[in-house]
Amino acid sequence: MTQRTCPECNAELELIQIVLRNPVGDHAGEMQYAAANARRSPWNGKYPTAGPVHALGCPECGRVLFFAERAVDRLPLPSTTIEADVSVLPLPSGPPA
Repeated sequence: MTQRTCPECNAELELIQIVLRNPVGDHAGEMQYAAANARRSPWNGKYPTAGPVHALGCPECGRVLFFAERAVDRLPLPSTTIEADVSVLPLPSGPPA
């Protein structure tokens, strides 16, 4: 990731980690983004992601910024719509023999 400066005070931003706190425990991991119109997969219940999100913090003024990085080999792009083509899926003909 290229170096970025704070839009507020022009200090060099540092890569930070966002930690989600809940009663069960803390979770820190790679954040991902999906298209605004993305739908959960009927097979695994997950959203198709378009790439990682990086959090950067300013050590001078405390501002936190998020930057999305588009993964070249992943789909969808943020502005595209993905529609499942269920017409090509085989339908079961009855109970298994």
